[in-house]
Amino acid sequence: MSLLFFTRTHPTFSRSHGDRTEARSATLIKYSSQVIRSVITNLSKYTIHHIFKFTNMSTIPNKRDFLCEVVGGVEVFMNCTYLSDEIHAGQDEDIEVYIKNNILDGSSFCCEKFCKAMQTIDDKTLRDLLYYFEDRDMSMVEVYNESCLGLDDLPSELTDIAEAILDQDIVTFTDFLEY
Repeated sequence: MSLLFFTRTHPTFSRSHGDRTEARSATLIKYSSQVIRSVITNLSKYTIHHIFKFTNMSTIPNKRDFLCEVVGGVEVFMNCTYLSDEIHAGQDEDIEVYIKNNILDGSSFCCEKFCKAMQTIDDKTLRDLLYYFEDRDMSMVEVYNESCLGLDDLPSELTDIAEAILDQDIVTFTDFLEY
């Protein structure tokens, strides 16, 4: 559980002061990722990223393991959309440099390197990577579908994530990080 201040009507955050609310009446609530998801459904994408930037949302090892299980779906998107080729040809962002140095094999996405990177990647870089995928119109549900895995193909400790995808509780990579 984490703590977060919300105003009674609408959360307002000072961009210069991080997570301090500027409103007069605020409510302190305890939340889990499930509860907070229902609270923030109508907020802007900037506000959502801003809220989670200042909360302690660690990425659990199961999420890293799950990404390794569905890596075939990531490979399909990276190679079929030529995103791997574009990153290999030139890197405009730090995360693209990370992808080229740690995930690509030449101009092709490498499943083995991706899974190896999941072992050592820090939480911030993992978030940046998943947000990068999301910004390139890749979604968690599409990656799962392209991986062609069924619930029986996954270890038992990872089936709850797959069930959440199948139930549409997880659609985007942001949903995946918040789950």
